Amino acid sequence: MKTHPKLLPELQITALDTKNITVLAFEGTMGMSMLYQFDVEFATRQPIDLSLLLYSRATLQFRTKNGKKTPVHGVIIECRQSDGIGDYFIYSLRLAPGVYGLTLTQDTNISLDKSIPNIIEAFFIKNAIRNYKFDLIRQYPPREFVFQYNEKDWFFITRWMQMEGLFYYFNQTKTEEQLVITDSNQTLLNNKDTQIIYYQAYPDDAEAQGATSDLAYNFKQSVTHLPQRVIVNAYNHKQSSKPYTSQAMVSPKGFGERKIWAEHIESMAENQEFANRVAESLQCQSNLVDIETSASLMNPGTLIQHRRFKNNSLNTPHIIIKSVYAGSQKKSFLSQNAHQSRADEDFFSCRYSAIAQTVTYRDEINAKIPRIHGVLPGFIDHEGSENTVQIDKEGLYKFKIAIGKDPDGKGSHWVRKMESYIGDKYALNIPIHKSMEAVVAFHFGNPDLPILLGTVSNSTHRNVIINETQNYMGLQTINENSFFINEEKGKQQGIQLYTPNNKTMLTLGTDNIFSSKLDAGYYMGTTSSAFMNIQIDFNRDVGGNSTFNCHMNSSYYVGENRTTHIVMDDMLSVEGNSFYNIGGNSIGMVGGNDVITVEGNKKTTVKGFTIYANQGGWSVYNYWGIKYHGVVGLEFISTLGGKIVTSGPFNINITNGWKYEDDTTVSVNTSAVKVIEAASITLKTGPTQITLDPAGISIVTPEMDINSATMLTLTSPLTNIMGVLNAFGEISAGLVVNLGAAPTLMSVPPASALSLSNVASDQAAATGVLGSIKGAAGSVTGAAGKVASTMVGGFAMGVAASAPGILSDSSGDVGPSINLTPQSAASTGATTAASAAAGEIAASEVAAPSTAATSATAAGGLASEGGAAAEASGLAETAGGSVVGSGEPAGESPASSETTTPAAPEQKTDLKGKE
Repeated sequence: MKTHPKLLPELQITALDTKNITVLAFEGTMGMSMLYQFDVEFATRQPIDLSLLLYSRATLQFRTKNGKKTPVHGVIIECRQSDGIGDYFIYSLRLAPGVYGLTLTQDTNISLDKSIPNIIEAFFIKNAIRNYKFDLIRQYPPREFVFQYNEKDWFFITRWMQMEGLFYYFNQTKTEEQLVITDSNQTLLNNKDTQIIYYQAYPDDAEAQGATSDLAYNFKQSVTHLPQRVIVNAYNHKQSSKPYTSQAMVSPKGFGERKIWAEHIESMAENQEFANRVAESLQCQSNLVDIETSASLMNPGTLIQHRRFKNNSLNTPHIIIKSVYAGSQKKSFLSQNAHQSRADEDFFSCRYSAIAQTVTYRDEINAKIPRIHGVLPGFIDHEGSENTVQIDKEGLYKFKIAIGKDPDGKGSHWVRKMESYIGDKYALNIPIHKSMEAVVAFHFGNPDLPILLGTVSNSTHRNVIINETQNYMGLQTINENSFFINEEKGKQQGIQLYTPNNKTMLTLGTDNIFSSKLDAGYYMGTTSSAFMNIQIDFNRDVGGNSTFNCHMNSSYYVGENRTTHIVMDDMLSVEGNSFYNIGGNSIGMVGGNDVITVEGNKKTTVKGFTIYANQGGWSVYNYWGIKYHGVVGLEFISTLGGKIVTSGPFNINITNGWKYEDDTTVSVNTSAVKVIEAASITLKTGPTQITLDPAGISIVTPEMDINSATMLTLTSPLTNIMGVLNAFGEISAGLVVNLGAAPTLMSVPPASALSLSNVASDQAAATGVLGSIKGAAGSVTGAAGKVASTMVGGFAMGVAASAPGILSDSSGDVGPSINLTPQSAASTGATTAASAAAGEIAASEVAAPSTAATSATAAGGLASEGGAAAEASGLAETAGGSVVGSGEPAGESPASSETTTPAAPEQKTDLKGKE
């Protein structure tokens, strides 16, 4: 090894007078993407305070063959003092670039939406580092979230530079070193002092500098084995359907594959770029040349031209990637000042490593990512106010690490939260409010890939369920909406939903899982309205009683069919009005009895046909007031069996048009007094006809027999019997008197002297027949009352009086009755028996209205239905002032004159019996 003591650099320290400083020895290393360091040992006659020496700026001035100087600037990061030599003090120091200070600083810091060059520059600005330069070819998009976790600043910077394909070197100016960060060989410049290296021999004069040129004394070229290709796999949750896979060729003759799972890739293009950078970092290390040179300073990051190498592949521009320096002149110094020389020979050496300029330089990606083992504490964070929720359109959150001091919403980017159940538009998701303590984990332990695992309690956010409520599980929101399950067996076990909005609660299993007060297995309550929309079927099965209380209006709408099946009883109590609107048909089927009691008025309007069919049973209608029956069209009544109509104390039939009666049966009509008033009355049977009109009575008959048991009296102002009887062919009364075929004048005695002897016997016979019929009618009516009583049981309200007006108990307290006279003993007995039978039904259940006012009011309420009702009301008022039900004549009152109004049935709003 040849030595060049004259080439040892000079040391200049800004804090000291460096005229008397002699460099005894030095060594140093410089390289691409490396913080260079030089260790320098020097002697001086001046004592130095080491504390003043530390952190001082210093410069090594390298001398070239042509007498120029090339500086290497830096800061003293370490200094020592050793034994002196004679009157010299011996010191040593370590020189490094100014950015070395970033290897001493450490922080936990978060950067949002910044590119890596911008993040790096922020470190320089923060630490007052001004001598830097970005010389970039590519564009670098911002990254959402970059987390420096317990990492030294410079290691964090260089780690990300490797990931992004950046590298750096130092450019030495006259006054300071400049950090240059670049991403391409295209930005590299030639080495300043030495631009050409000749192998072993000096060039001819024609090649300029001659003996001042720098030579390469020897070299080593090394080639290493490489993998054939690089395969990079990555996963991005934003494109989760398919993982990324990229390949890059390293060497066609290489062996195997190097597979990498990249952790921080956000697109397929980025994944491919990363694969290319990994391949380039391997390629630039596979073919190196190591050269020892006479040059004084070979600055990494610059270009050098090789000449006269036997291997022509080396006679091309190369990139200096590393240089190593060493030198000593201790032997000369000791021989002059210590009179001894035990040191090695003086020397100076410079070696450098280079790659061809055609090979893209990339740093090897070997920086270790600081892994976060376990989880970090943090807080849910956003720009909004406390105790509110703020998530993005994908349901992501922001957080702030527990020791972070970032402004609200600036502690992280949008981060996913782990859910216990999630799928394609279905999930179990409970949003988290700001300031809740979150458990933050990281994919691969990579600080740049956070994920929220959930929340935990702390001193300001405590658990709702504690030891006193440990039998409960559920959810309680900040606004007191809740869902709880009580697992404790007993009366309060169940599930409960509650919201303070309208105090709405739904409970299953009990009425309240916190404080049960009702014996219930289901409870729903709200202070507002309730709406239930069921698109298909709704089935409700109640094993016991069902109670429905509606204190205002109730509306029930059925779009199609409605079927109600009640096995036992059905009771409907309406305190107000009841309105039914049926757009189609209405069909009611009662398997047993049907009892309807209307305490007020009842109106039924039928626009079409009305058909009442009573198939074999009894039909009983009972009216306590006035019944008005109006038919606008034609009324047809067909009775297949017999028909019994009883009426009292009066019966009025009014026909405004014409009236036709066709009776093919035997008709018996009895009355105490009967008045028929008409313009003309005609009785006709066969050829016999009797006509009554204002002019008189006309009898036309082939033969007329007048039979009298005692006496027949005819009274007339005429004395001509033919004038009275109008030319009968034959007249007989009692004993037949043949008057002959021709009209005969006969003298008739006065009316008082004429009697029909057979009238009494005929009347007795007719009365007996009528009594038998009425007795039968009474028996039938009594039986009808018993049937009605059997049908309705305790609800036989009003049925006792529904027998058509002929029933009365022995005391005369129940119902209107009519005493028809004259009656035979047989008919009277039948009527009494029928009345007694009807009285057994419900004599004390209902008292019929006893005043004309009741009837008049009822009639008045229906007066608007037609004039006939008004006339009926008027007749009721003129019938002696009262309508009595005891069969007494008009104008007379029963024994008790008190007016009794029947009490309304009790309304049940809380049904405890069967519905």
